Amino acid sequence: VDFANIKFLVRLTQLIIETLNKDKQNVWKICFLPFYNENHNDVKLYKNLLNKIDFKGIRYFIAPEFTSTDSMLLMIRSCHLFINMRYHATLLSLKYNIPTISICLDTHRHYYNKIHYIQNFFNNTNFIDISKFNKNRFVTMITKEIDKI
Repeated sequence: VDFANIKFLVRLTQLIIETLNKDKQNVWKICFLPFYNENHNDVKLYKNLLNKIDFKGIRYFIAPEFTSTDSMLLMIRSCHLFINMRYHATLLSLKYNIPTISICLDTHRHYYNKIHYIQNFFNNTNFIDISKFNKNRFVTMITKEIDKI
Protein backbone atom coordinates (compact mmCIF):
# COMPACT_ATOMS: atom_id res chain seq x y z
CA VAL A 1 0.00 0.00 0.00
CA ASP A 2 1.45 3.35 -0.96
CA PHE A 3 0.66 4.85 2.44
CA ALA A 4 2.56 2.17 4.37
CA ASN A 5 6.06 2.72 5.72
CA ILE A 6 8.67 1.75 3.09
CA LYS A 7 10.97 0.27 5.76
CA PHE A 8 8.17 -2.05 6.81
CA LEU A 9 7.50 -3.04 3.18
CA VAL A 10 11.20 -3.84 2.67
CA ARG A 11 11.25 -5.97 5.83
CA LEU A 12 8.02 -7.71 4.82
CA THR A 13 9.35 -8.50 1.33
CA GLN A 14 12.62 -9.80 2.76
CA LEU A 15 10.69 -12.15 5.07
CA ILE A 16 8.71 -13.45 2.11
CA ILE A 17 11.90 -14.05 0.10
CA GLU A 18 13.63 -15.82 3.01
CA THR A 19 10.63 -18.08 3.54
CA LEU A 20 10.20 -18.91 -0.15
CA ASN A 21 13.90 -19.72 -0.45
CA LYS A 22 13.54 -22.37 2.26
CA ASP A 23 10.97 -24.18 0.12
CA LYS A 24 13.01 -26.57 -2.03
CA GLN A 25 9.98 -28.25 -3.66
CA ASN A 26 8.63 -25.29 -5.63
CA VAL A 27 10.08 -22.64 -7.91
CA TRP A 28 8.66 -19.28 -6.94
CA LYS A 29 8.11 -16.07 -8.84
CA ILE A 30 6.85 -12.95 -7.08
CA CYS A 31 4.38 -10.73 -8.90
CA PHE A 32 3.89 -7.19 -7.69
CA LEU A 33 0.34 -6.44 -8.80
CA PRO A 34 -0.58 -2.75 -9.12
CA PHE A 35 -4.03 -1.97 -7.76
CA TYR A 36 -3.88 1.78 -7.36
CA ASN A 37 -3.03 3.06 -10.83
CA GLU A 38 -3.76 6.77 -10.45
CA ASN A 39 -0.48 8.55 -11.22
CA HIS A 40 1.08 5.05 -11.37
CA ASN A 41 1.30 5.10 -7.57
CA ASP A 42 1.75 1.36 -7.05
CA VAL A 43 4.27 0.99 -9.87
CA LYS A 44 6.34 3.86 -8.46
CA LEU A 45 6.17 2.29 -5.00
CA TYR A 46 7.22 -1.11 -6.35
CA LYS A 47 10.17 0.35 -8.27
CA ASN A 48 11.33 2.13 -5.13
CA LEU A 49 10.91 -1.06 -3.11
CA LEU A 50 12.69 -3.28 -5.65
CA ASN A 51 15.77 -1.04 -5.52
CA LYS A 52 16.13 -1.87 -1.82
CA ILE A 53 15.67 -5.67 -2.00
CA ASP A 54 18.02 -8.61 -2.63
CA PHE A 55 15.76 -11.27 -4.13
CA LYS A 56 18.37 -14.01 -3.58
CA GLY A 57 17.54 -15.78 -6.82
CA ILE A 58 13.75 -15.53 -6.56
CA ARG A 59 12.35 -14.24 -9.84
CA TYR A 60 10.01 -11.26 -9.70
CA PHE A 61 8.17 -8.80 -11.90
CA ILE A 62 5.80 -5.88 -11.75
CA ALA A 63 2.57 -6.75 -13.54
CA PRO A 64 1.24 -4.21 -16.00
CA GLU A 65 -1.36 -1.74 -14.88
CA PHE A 66 -4.41 -3.54 -16.16
CA THR A 67 -6.99 -1.74 -18.22
CA SER A 68 -9.14 -4.86 -18.43
CA THR A 69 -10.76 -6.43 -15.40
CA ASP A 70 -10.70 -9.82 -17.13
CA SER A 71 -6.91 -9.65 -17.57
CA MET A 72 -6.42 -8.69 -13.95
CA LEU A 73 -8.66 -11.52 -12.75
CA LEU A 74 -6.74 -14.03 -14.89
CA MET A 75 -3.53 -12.89 -13.25
CA ILE A 76 -5.04 -13.16 -9.77
CA ARG A 77 -6.48 -16.61 -10.46
CA SER A 78 -3.05 -17.86 -11.57
CA CYS A 79 -1.51 -17.14 -8.15
CA HIS A 80 -0.67 -19.91 -5.72
CA LEU A 81 -0.41 -17.57 -2.74
CA PHE A 82 -1.59 -13.99 -2.37
CA ILE A 83 0.08 -11.66 0.15
CA ASN A 84 -1.36 -8.18 0.16
CA MET A 85 -2.35 -5.00 1.92
CA ARG A 86 -5.24 -3.94 -0.29
CA TYR A 87 -8.95 -4.42 0.40
CA HIS A 88 -9.86 -5.43 -3.15
CA ALA A 89 -6.88 -7.78 -3.43
CA THR A 90 -8.01 -9.52 -0.26
CA LEU A 91 -11.61 -9.66 -1.42
CA LEU A 92 -10.80 -11.06 -4.88
CA SER A 93 -8.23 -13.59 -3.73
CA LEU A 94 -10.52 -14.99 -1.06
CA LYS A 95 -13.47 -15.00 -3.47
CA TYR A 96 -11.40 -17.17 -5.84
CA ASN A 97 -10.20 -19.44 -3.01
CA ILE A 98 -6.57 -18.45 -3.35
CA PRO A 99 -4.57 -18.84 -0.15
CA THR A 100 -4.38 -15.27 1.13
CA ILE A 101 -2.38 -13.48 3.78
CA SER A 102 -3.53 -9.94 4.38
CA ILE A 103 -1.62 -7.29 6.25
CA CYS A 104 -4.06 -4.74 7.64
CA LEU A 105 -2.87 -1.18 7.94
CA ASP A 106 -4.83 -0.74 11.17
CA THR A 107 -3.83 2.89 11.57
CA HIS A 108 -6.14 3.58 8.63
CA ARG A 109 -9.60 3.15 10.24
CA HIS A 110 -11.44 2.72 6.97
CA TYR A 111 -9.12 -0.12 5.93
CA TYR A 112 -9.27 -1.68 9.36
CA ASN A 113 -13.06 -1.91 9.28
CA LYS A 114 -13.23 -3.30 5.74
CA ILE A 115 -10.41 -5.82 6.13
CA HIS A 116 -11.76 -7.13 9.42
CA TYR A 117 -15.21 -7.46 7.92
CA ILE A 118 -13.76 -9.61 5.11
CA GLN A 119 -11.79 -11.62 7.65
CA ASN A 120 -15.00 -12.48 9.49
CA PHE A 121 -17.07 -13.00 6.34
CA PHE A 122 -14.62 -15.50 4.82
CA ASN A 123 -13.62 -16.94 8.19
CA ASN A 124 -9.98 -16.48 7.24
CA THR A 125 -7.36 -16.36 9.98
CA ASN A 126 -4.47 -15.23 7.78
CA PHE A 127 -4.76 -11.57 8.72
CA ILE A 128 -2.24 -9.51 10.63
CA ASP A 129 -2.72 -5.98 11.87
CA ILE A 130 0.45 -3.98 11.27
CA SER A 131 0.45 -2.72 14.86
CA LYS A 132 0.58 -6.37 16.01
CA PHE A 133 2.91 -7.62 13.28
CA ASN A 134 4.91 -10.61 14.42
CA LYS A 135 7.66 -12.03 12.21
CA ASN A 136 7.27 -15.60 13.46
CA ARG A 137 3.50 -15.61 13.00
CA PHE A 138 3.85 -14.21 9.47
CA VAL A 139 6.48 -16.78 8.47
CA THR A 140 4.34 -19.54 9.97
CA MET A 141 1.37 -18.38 7.86
CA ILE A 142 3.43 -18.44 4.66
CA THR A 143 4.95 -21.83 5.49
CA LYS A 144 1.53 -23.30 6.29
CA GLU A 145 0.17 -22.16 2.92
CA ILE A 146 3.25 -23.42 1.03
CA ASP A 147 2.83 -26.84 2.67
CA LYS A 148 -0.70 -27.06 1.23
CA ILE A 149 0.53 -26.62 -2.35
